[in-house]
Amino acid sequence: MEVKFKLSVEQGDIAAIGGPLVVVNLFEGVKAPTGATAALDAAVGGVVARALASGDFKGSAGETLVLYPRVAGRGVPERVALLGLGKPEALDLETVRRLGGTLAGLLRKLKVRRAATVLHGGGAGKPARDLAQALVEGLHYGLYRYDNYLRDGRAEPLVLEHLTIVERQAAKVKAIREGAARGMSLGSAVNEARELGNGPSNEVTPSYLAEAAKRLGRQFGFKVTVLEKAQCEKLGMGAFLGVARGAAAPPKFIVMEHSPARPRGTVCLVGKAITFDTGGISIKPGEGMELMKFDMGGGAAVLGAMRFVAENKLPVKVVGIVPATFNMPDGDAYKPGDILTSMAGVTIEVKNTDAEGRLILCDALAYAERFEPDAVIDLATLTGACVIALGSSASGV
Repeated sequence: MEVKFKLSVEQGDIAAIGGPLVVVNLFEGVKAPTGATAALDAAVGGVVARALASGDFKGSAGETLVLYPRVAGRGVPERVALLGLGKPEALDLETVRRLGGTLAGLLRKLKVRRAATVLHGGGAGKPARDLAQALVEGLHYGLYRYDNYLRDGRAEPLVLEHLTIVERQAAKVKAIREGAARGMSLGSAVNEARELGNGPSNEVTPSYLAEAAKRLGRQFGFKVTVLEKAQCEKLGMGAFLGVARGAAAPPKFIVMEHSPARPRGTVCLVGKAITFDTGGISIKPGEGMELMKFDMGGGAAVLGAMRFVAENKLPVKVVGIVPATFNMPDGDAYKPGDILTSMAGVTIEVKNTDAEGRLILCDALAYAERFEPDAVIDLATLTGACVIALGSSASGV
């Protein structure tokens, strides 16, 4: 599900905004509201101060509390939500990004169409532009749901239409707008990749990824070339095509190019896109195999990155290369003991067909050489051993 809502940044006083919901914040351990939160509290009859005095809200990071003002009138919101920032010395951009996700959950739960919020974390001395970007990124990630196939009423359509960030200091508004715009762009690009990754492999085939690349190229203005099997054969991509031999769906070698007029350099992004990985003849255990639809996560990330690069007109030539195929057992599938010849002319003896990622990537990396890149970034769900070694909170680089 694509996350769509309007975001605006306005200079003004949060205490005079009103509407269905206004969101303010407090650091952990404060005894009385200060700043914009204090101004709002005065307008709504002291409901925030009473919540603090009662001990119902401590301000720990990610804590939320929804309050209902007793007073009524113009500029008085129907609901006031408090968002805990945690300790000031512990607040960093990742905390703010997570607070954006918390805010997203609150907006979904309350089902509001319009809401206003302050810039969370502004009192910790971080640049307003960075805080706005982190907050809006987290908001995008938290609002996203993959419920495309739910038919039993569990799908939750996004109700939010408009969120306003209100800043009292006019000097900060420009920076907040720039950061929020960057956060909107980055959040949308990441969600683009998540949407591709979450799709079932009978839908997200190599051809589907190729069409998605073409759509993004048309929308954001970058060149897309899709090499078919015959073209890959002419280039000598024996490693990539060896993996593809067992797949009924045709392989696609996707090349995307963002080319500014005077680039400062060239970067190649290479993403593994095994749209489903059974392990081939060296077949994986059945338990959890449905998760192997995610073996195209590297390729999905490259598509999302190309969207962001082109939308923001980065002054670097960026080339996205995505070799896409299934890894399946079949009468014609490659086998342990086979010898394949890569595009670079290197011969490879296959010991295990579940080591397919390095095969398709070696041809993609050889293809990247023609662009004479200053740097190459390779993105791949290459081995489960990396997760065993590092867990789910770190990536192997």
